[in-house]
Amino acid sequence: MMRFFSQLMKLPLTTVAYSLEMFAKTMQELQRISNQGVDAMIRGVAHTLGAASSDESARSGAPQMFVTDYATADSAVTTNHDKEVTQMKDQDLSGENKLKLVRYKVLFVKRDYEVAFPEKEELVSYDTGGAEWAGLKVAHFMGRLSKTKRPERWRDTESPYPPGASGEYIDSIPKQDEKYIKVYFEVLQRWDREEAEYDKQQIEVLRQIAKRL
Repeated sequence: MMRFFSQLMKLPLTTVAYSLEMFAKTMQELQRISNQGVDAMIRGVAHTLGAASSDESARSGAPQMFVTDYATADSAVTTNHDKEVTQMKDQDLSGENKLKLVRYKVLFVKRDYEVAFPEKEELVSYDTGGAEWAGLKVAHFMGRLSKTKRPERWRDTESPYPPGASGEYIDSIPKQDEKYIKVYFEVLQRWDREEAEYDKQQIEVLRQIAKRL
């Protein structure tokens, strides 16, 4: 570098000025190229780290709905970069001292005859499991078939369901098709149960006895 400047001093002044100007432009161009290379490298590292993080999340697994013979959770699925994310529903029916407001519907999922029967709500005041409660709803549904109107989709004159049926109400569901009956349900709210009236009466009686003693 010192030799370069010593050689410049031997040249005419205009030549020296021009040489210094070209030298400055050259250094600026080198700096620009260097900055671009650093930016590209940083972007590459960030992309690699982001992909690794996504893969790690996929390996750990997103929460998934539980599905039983009678209770299907009707998972709400959204797609983000071709990855499925499943949202959990509240299906906890446990607790003897809890009052649960449950929304549910009976589903029939046989191909070409899929239907969701009218939605209902019910207060559950006892301790139970989701599958057991859903099984009870299936039993109630089967016991009321003769009072349940056949869905419009089942009234196809060329291919009615059940086969050969023509009435307004469901007479029966073939035994081999009972496996297609599912129950979707969700606990909307829960509360602590109030004390029973007789408990309050007993407490009042004990208070009266205590006063007399």
